[in-house]
Amino acid sequence: MNTSLVELNLSYNKIGDEGARRLAKYLIKNQILTHLNLGNNVIGFDGSRYLAQSLKLNSNIEYLSLKLNSIDDKAGAKFFKDLTFNTSLKVLDM
Repeated sequence: MNTSLVELNLSYNKIGDEGARRLAKYLIKNQILTHLNLGNNVIGFDGSRYLAQSLKLNSNIEYLSLKLNSIDDKAGAKFFKDLTFNTSLKVLDM
C-alpha cells in the first residue's frame, strides 16, 4: 500500500471491468490518492459499479476522470446514484 502517491494517471491502458474491480479494492483502503485518471479505457457497467461502490467509502478522491470509456446510460445512472454518498469528489470528467 503506497503512502505517498496522490495522483495516478492510468488513461489509455485498456483497463476493463476486471482492472476497475482491482482498482476499486485499492481505493477502499487508500486514503492518500486524490486524483485518478482512468480516461480512455474499456471500463463498462461492472467496472463503473465497482468504482462507485469504492467511492462510497473513499473520502479523499477529489478528481476522477472516466471519459471515453464504455459506460452506457444504465451504468451511468447507477454510477451517479451510488456517487451521492461520496462527499469528497469535486471534479468528475465523464
